[in-house]
Amino acid sequence: MQQLPMACSGGSGSGGNDGAEDGDGLDSSDGHGGRGIRSDSNGSRSGVLAYEAPGTPEELVGCLNSHQPSHDGTHWSAAMADEPPYLKVVGMWWSAKAASSPLTITTQLSWNRKWQLKAMCRTYAGPIAAVMHMPVLLPRLTGRQDATLADISNATLQRAVDKVASFHAKLEGNGSCKLDLMLVAEPYRDGKSLVLYPVNVLRNYARLMARTPLIGLIDVDLIISDSLASEMNDPAKAAPYVAGAAEAAKAYSEGRHGPKYSTGFSRIASVESIADPLGVKPAAKGGRPAYVLPAFVTRGGSVSAQIARADKVVQLDKAGLRKYYQSKKIVRFDPASSGHRPTDYAAWFRGTEPYAVNWQERYEPWVFVDRLGSSWADARFRGYGKNKIVHVRTLAYEGYDLMVHPGAFLVHRPHMESSSSNAHSRSALYNKKSKNSTMYGHNNHLYKMIQREMAYGNYSVRLDPATAACRGKLSWWRG
Repeated sequence: MQQLPMACSGGSGSGGNDGAEDGDGLDSSDGHGGRGIRSDSNGSRSGVLAYEAPGTPEELVGCLNSHQPSHDGTHWSAAMADEPPYLKVVGMWWSAKAASSPLTITTQLSWNRKWQLKAMCRTYAGPIAAVMHMPVLLPRLTGRQDATLADISNATLQRAVDKVASFHAKLEGNGSCKLDLMLVAEPYRDGKSLVLYPVNVLRNYARLMARTPLIGLIDVDLIISDSLASEMNDPAKAAPYVAGAAEAAKAYSEGRHGPKYSTGFSRIASVESIADPLGVKPAAKGGRPAYVLPAFVTRGGSVSAQIARADKVVQLDKAGLRKYYQSKKIVRFDPASSGHRPTDYAAWFRGTEPYAVNWQERYEPWVFVDRLGSSWADARFRGYGKNKIVHVRTLAYEGYDLMVHPGAFLVHRPHMESSSSNAHSRSALYNKKSKNSTMYGHNNHLYKMIQREMAYGNYSVRLDPATAACRGKLSWWRG
């Protein structure tokens, strides 16, 4: 691999450690310097099926890095004022494999979750667009409060870039998936802000990388049933989804989206006192499908046993999965919460055709949708809490019909909780709900504000500057 400012190279290197723990980012051994860009097909994409629009990693890197906010790093008070993060793309590697499926799984991960991406790649025989986040705590690395990313040595970051390049090369050679991978560095000015993982901005960056008609909005700690890849890799079976994506994109371009097309309770839930006097009524049908993938989680046994069970059941069909479900060795994702109840798992196990469900309060399934016209993720949400609920609610608010896929499913692979999740749990436990003192309080404040805006029909997704610019500039987004 050749580093900028030199030209791109097809080489990739080998070796490296892709185990479960690789540290928490640039605390003492990584920093800012060169970028790695790899395009194994030399940008031409010759031989790639028509599922994937042409493009180059250089185009994406150049666009993202030239539209970053003007500040030099994340600090708490600015983040609580919803200042967008500064994210430097320091590496990008695109696969040489053909996109034999019209569905790209888009995902994001922290620096120490590479092992989960490896599992996702092993179980999904199709395109994956993943963004890896590397935090850089500037005061710890430099001993200065006024340091910037440019003050970190090139050699320090190069070690991190090389490690990720090696990881990608292994998956390119051995994984089932077609992986396009981006590495971004985020400078932080204080340790408290490290919990403010920019989850929705990273989701949008992953989506910008995708070039197929359909995208799956899937978190990296989930693995995907063989049935989905099998369906999407069969041109005859995939054709209706591709046609549906084209119709959805056409509806968007013709203005057939927005609050008057809202479905379910997306404009009503928890804000009835506003919505009822306004006479808000959901549309009978929005006209654009978002396919819900039922999600499961393992129960019983050691963590390693549960991981092995998860890896096994995604290879099964629905009948095989049912046996594990009936024995309670797997259960509905987050069974203590209402977040996945509307999927109606009993109906799913009985059914053979897609069926519609309404968005309800707290509903946050994982879905796949059309790439070009579907809702983006609100960049103001950082860390843990409410980010996916708002995203799915926005899909319904903008006119998507939530349709449960009759055969495909997801299984969660166990892992340690993230620092953001732990901070959220501590905040909830101690009822720290100030909109500026805790991540939990801030995200709750945002959610309540968005609920009101949806009731009035004037909510619009807030994007970071790079996503807002690049979705209109990139060649595979203009056409």
